[in-house]
Amino acid sequence: MPGFILLIVTSFFLYPGNEVLIQFPGTSIQYFEDSHSTLTANQVLDSNAFRPGAKEILNFGVTNSTYWFRLDIRNNSAADEVFLLLEQPLLDLVEVYKVSGSQAILLDIISKDQSFYTRKFPQINRVMSIPIRSGESGTVLLKVRSASTIILPLKIGFREQIFHFNFRKELWLSVYTGIMLATIIYNLFIFFSIRDRNYLLYVAYVLLITLTQTSLPGFAFKYFWPGFTFLAIHGPLIFSCLTGIAALEFIKEFLHAREFTPRLTMGIPLFIGLFITAILLSLTGFRVEGFLIMQTATAAASLFSLFISYRIYRLNYRPAKFFLLAWTILLVGAVVFVLKDFELVPYNNLTTSAVLISSALEALLLSFALADKINMLRKEKEESREQAMAAMAEIAKIGREQNIILETKVSERTLALKQSNEELNKAMQELKEAESQLVESEKMASLGQLTAGIAHEINNPTNFVTANVKPLRRDIEMIIRLFEQIEAVAVSAAGEEEKQARIRQLKDGLDYGYLKTEINELIRGIEEGSGRTAEIIKGLRNFSRLDEATLKKASINEGIDSTIVIINHMLEGQIEIVKNYGQLPLVECYPGKLNQVFLNILTNGLQAIKAKFGNRPGGVFTISTSVSGNIVRGIFKDNGIGMDKGTQDKIFEPFFTTKKVNEGIGLGMSIVYSIVRKHNGKITVMSTPGAGTEFHIQLPVTHFNGEPNI
Repeated sequence: MPGFILLIVTSFFLYPGNEVLIQFPGTSIQYFEDSHSTLTANQVLDSNAFRPGAKEILNFGVTNSTYWFRLDIRNNSAADEVFLLLEQPLLDLVEVYKVSGSQAILLDIISKDQSFYTRKFPQINRVMSIPIRSGESGTVLLKVRSASTIILPLKIGFREQIFHFNFRKELWLSVYTGIMLATIIYNLFIFFSIRDRNYLLYVAYVLLITLTQTSLPGFAFKYFWPGFTFLAIHGPLIFSCLTGIAALEFIKEFLHAREFTPRLTMGIPLFIGLFITAILLSLTGFRVEGFLIMQTATAAASLFSLFISYRIYRLNYRPAKFFLLAWTILLVGAVVFVLKDFELVPYNNLTTSAVLISSALEALLLSFALADKINMLRKEKEESREQAMAAMAEIAKIGREQNIILETKVSERTLALKQSNEELNKAMQELKEAESQLVESEKMASLGQLTAGIAHEINNPTNFVTANVKPLRRDIEMIIRLFEQIEAVAVSAAGEEEKQARIRQLKDGLDYGYLKTEINELIRGIEEGSGRTAEIIKGLRNFSRLDEATLKKASINEGIDSTIVIINHMLEGQIEIVKNYGQLPLVECYPGKLNQVFLNILTNGLQAIKAKFGNRPGGVFTISTSVSGNIVRGIFKDNGIGMDKGTQDKIFEPFFTTKKVNEGIGLGMSIVYSIVRKHNGKITVMSTPGAGTEFHIQLPVTHFNGEPNI
């Protein structure tokens, strides 16, 4: 959200609406349609078939015709040239002629076939210099041809005004591009962390819509591929079509459209086929036809997507609410952008930037929708875990009842021993299956704890970054205003010394030196917050190893550290972790399994410390590692409430727990024991009530007898 606020602030302060350029009214322009595109400038000039413009902004739609425009200009300035700015970068060809007597003299040709920096004025908008002496009038002919919409928003001014206008437009587009790239990088990082295909499709969609919105105003041609004219010609249509395809694929995946609206989803391939057809037509020379198909398919697909999301929203699927809002905002921005061309809304900086603003807001809302979906899935997993626990408790109860029945039958009817044994074996099989399901339930509990820890740990540095954004934005705005004031002093008629004195006065009045120091501090704070977040994610990646199916060499110390990062929120600033790590070799193991061992031991230890100290300081958890020959040892010691001898004897038994109901099912330490034993290792416990508990783990560095049986 701070990125979108920066976008809005930039639109008003860096790209204001009170430009000094004058809008050349369309009613003062005469036009002529050359439907066969064969006439020369002199032939058009002799035809006397020009018609007066009927609107302030002339719009001729998508056509194969070439249009000629005649403008009568008077230079009331002291300069000997006047500049025209045509704010329509999609035009394929613009030829500029000055009428001298009965002849048309060619001044400039601006074509998409040219490399960007071979233009006379390398600006994103078409810039034309017209030599007209001060106080004199002149007539200008413009020849315009395009495979896209021919629209003529003309502005007139002087060199500095024109270049300054383009500079502000590029600055606006740079901020937009930066926000979208930040969104792409952030969500791509999340994709690599959780491997959710929704994030990959979302990143593809945002990347393509960014390329589309930067290609349309010529920003991408100038900065991304200035010498690649193929993309200058075909890029806007290709990126628009690919954006539509990516949006449809994202809708299908994110909203589960195939499950909720299977019949409507069958229409998606039709739109994808239209987009591909538009691309092929454009590449084979039928650009006008391709552009018309692209426009039609985009409009229809947008309404189709809106209808699908509404239908799914009515089915109470919560992610559809965010998508419906985001898509509606994008469509409103697109409608405002189109209506301005027909003078149904004012033609100004806000309406010309409507699609940029709405697409940035849409990207942010879709990002929120993805995050909300993850929270929803986590809630469903927690509910599934609770149901599994209830089912396992019922199965355990049934097992106990069966045992009682079997014992009674053995004592009463020895002749029925065979039948009783068969029933007992069946019950034991059910218990084994129940134990397997409970193991999976314990894994889900670990996943829930992991998710809660991550959310808590990432929230702190994220809040730190967010808190620095507002004062940083305020300082940047003050510097921008200072630059504007310095710019005004620089172009004033005052002497050089007076200008320098005025500039020093402005800087002193703003306390410029302190302002720079404050900005550096704010940026440093943001760097620290983002660095902490990266550290947490690194710990998460080390903890949630996806390579559990493969025996590999891993660092025991790093595994313990990554686990501490995950449970850091449980320390609450009251418990001290003391690390006495030795120089250990890499151990052949299944890192993900061992991380589960460390997580269970650390969690139990911290809970024991809290049970003893509450919210008071004094709790200490000491971790020591060492190596001797082929054996690595780890000691995990806490100063919590400790355990009596009876508890120590049963600590590794399945379903044994000292916790309250609904706080644990008694499988954590049983799983720990199983994992260590299957690594050909050994685990022991020593504890004194009121003093604390120690767990000793021994693991072989290398398994000489083959892989452990996990």
